[in-house]
Amino acid sequence: MRVSRSFWVAFVSFALGSFLFEFFGGLLTYQAYLHILEHNLSFGARALLGVGGLTSATRGRFPRIAQCPASTSYKAITMPNAIAIDVPSFGQISGVKNEDVEKFLGIPYAEDPVRWRKPKLLQSLPGGKHDGSKFGPLTSHQFRAKERALLMWPHEDLAFPEGIQLSEKGSLNLNIWRPTGLGARKVPVMVYIHGGAFIHGGGSQGLYDGTPLVKHSVENGKPIVYITINYRLGVQGFMFSQDLIADGEECGEGGAGNYGLWDQRTALEWMQNNIGAFGGDSDRVTIVGESAGSMSVHAHMLAGKPGLFSRGIGQSGTCAEGTDGPISLSVSAAQPLYDQVLEKLNLTSLSPKDRLKALREIDAEKIVEAQAACFPGFMPLVLPADDSAIRGGFFTYNREQTKGWLTPPNAKDFVKGAIFGDLAEEGILFCEAARSEKYTPEDFVHTLRSPLPGSQGASETLLAQYGLNDPNRFKSAKDMIPGLCNFLTDAFFNAGTDKACYSFPFPTYIYRFDLKNPFDTPFKGYANHTLDMLYTFGTAHHILPSEADRDLEKMFMDAWIAFANGGEPWVRKEEGELCVDNEGKVAIKKRGEARNLQRLKAMQAEMAALSDVLIAVVTGRIRKA
Repeated sequence: MRVSRSFWVAFVSFALGSFLFEFFGGLLTYQAYLHILEHNLSFGARALLGVGGLTSATRGRFPRIAQCPASTSYKAITMPNAIAIDVPSFGQISGVKNEDVEKFLGIPYAEDPVRWRKPKLLQSLPGGKHDGSKFGPLTSHQFRAKERALLMWPHEDLAFPEGIQLSEKGSLNLNIWRPTGLGARKVPVMVYIHGGAFIHGGGSQGLYDGTPLVKHSVENGKPIVYITINYRLGVQGFMFSQDLIADGEECGEGGAGNYGLWDQRTALEWMQNNIGAFGGDSDRVTIVGESAGSMSVHAHMLAGKPGLFSRGIGQSGTCAEGTDGPISLSVSAAQPLYDQVLEKLNLTSLSPKDRLKALREIDAEKIVEAQAACFPGFMPLVLPADDSAIRGGFFTYNREQTKGWLTPPNAKDFVKGAIFGDLAEEGILFCEAARSEKYTPEDFVHTLRSPLPGSQGASETLLAQYGLNDPNRFKSAKDMIPGLCNFLTDAFFNAGTDKACYSFPFPTYIYRFDLKNPFDTPFKGYANHTLDMLYTFGTAHHILPSEADRDLEKMFMDAWIAFANGGEPWVRKEEGELCVDNEGKVAIKKRGEARNLQRLKAMQAEMAALSDVLIAVVTGRIRKA
């Protein structure tokens, strides 16, 4: 199936929490989504994707190896010239190039996936050749998100290019950009893992195009090879159940769930085997991600498997217990989604083997529709899960061994450094229900306070930190949005960033991004989830509104490139955090200066027991007082 340009593109990510976007937009059918748009009801669910200035006093603190004129255009460049590379034991991969960058697209890294089975590394190309002049398919049928993406980033060239196919066949693929004429030199590699709430998105989105970043790395004298990957999403990538555990045992593979994470790991294994043919140094690999992609970066650290990467960059998302719910998702917590999908597809009466057989044969679009039907209010909850107790699981270490999903015991053995950051108002993404006249302030406070199965309610002390303890202070639920935004921002993002980063035993660099969104979107005026991405790839250069914004973009690109090359992007966490304030001014501040540390500590103390309550608020399942 081909997706027309007018049909969709990309919307967003933090699968609850990343996950809740870029972590989460509403996961609705396309028709349902358009219906909501029509009635102007879907603010938070419509988008999640989305700018600053560098003061002269702070410029000297950051890597600024090569000066680029502010007028330089970083838009993707048409590359008409063909090139081919012979990859030993794998095959010949053709691509296209211009004078600055060569790109090789849609390269399969695994065999065609079997639903709810681990991927198998592709050892060699069928037929011995691959045409890398165009992007490969995206995994299954995703939610059509172009309209939502444009609400966040009002420029179509940051979404998916025209003609992307949706197909499971060939969907486990990756894209490579490298400097033209790199020759035999081995340079660092950056591997980007896209976000999208673990339910949508793809490595072929225009925002992630590697051309400007690779070109900029050459201008800086620190060239890199850049890769984006596609992996399985939604229930096909992360469903977890007793049936799947039994199936994993029966087929001899072990494990269950986390198939999307296994895909990512397989892409990293392919890269380790083959990136040398493209001039990449397999010993200097930095994995990068935003939202669900950022959670994935942390998940690969927690998995404790050395030899795949040595550095990580995470933008808005960790797996710290309670922040996003994911890793703490046990089979008992994940089983209900599986049961609901079976019910929606009328498969509950079949035996475990027969219903899995039916699930593997049914049209992918119907599976996605069933997923959406399970969560009609806002988004489907499809997340990584704790499989550490299962033979062959993705996670080698369990909750206790990682101290609440913070860092594995062997972290110092293979992680040489990490950058993690967040934004000041990421939670605005999840305040949709408060905009409805359907609920009162009493309803919201009642929902936040009320225990749910497996989850405690928020304490009076915690709610008071955000001014949410007394519903009589508010005339309507809309008046609660500032406090609710802060509460959800800390719960899903900032408290986790702080807790994880200050537990890491390796060099760690933290950034706090508070610049307001200047674009005419529903998130204008907020430092919203995904906004920082407009400054890290160079692909949004042409839409940034000022010279100061372009300076900020250059600073972040310089920092990412320096870090991938083994350098320090700014001072380590012990000396301070890089803070971009609401006017775009940059400064190094101590822990707690950019974020309310007392509030973060209060949230950290309770967030592990709040996951179900938080999910109720985010998914619009407010309980009447």
